[in-house]
Amino acid sequence: MRDEDALSLAVVTALAAHEGVDPTRLEPPLYDVIDPDALDELFTGFEGNPSEPPAVVTFRYGDCVVEVTSDGSVAIQDASD
Repeated sequence: MRDEDALSLAVVTALAAHEGVDPTRLEPPLYDVIDPDALDELFTGFEGNPSEPPAVVTFRYGDCVVEVTSDGSVAIQDASD
């Protein structure tokens, strides 16, 4: 997986947009909450069954709930929603 394709980078970018900050200014850094390398490796080569929904990882980041799917999508919601 190329760095620019890393799922963890997509999460950082989405979190920064949600928080309205530069990705380098996220507090706390993603690696304080979840292992970015493990996240990147989790779905590497994941084929899944196209007739079933994609695999999902959900975790808390501050006041947000982050949902990452094996198809590469990232969804962020406020935990209070």
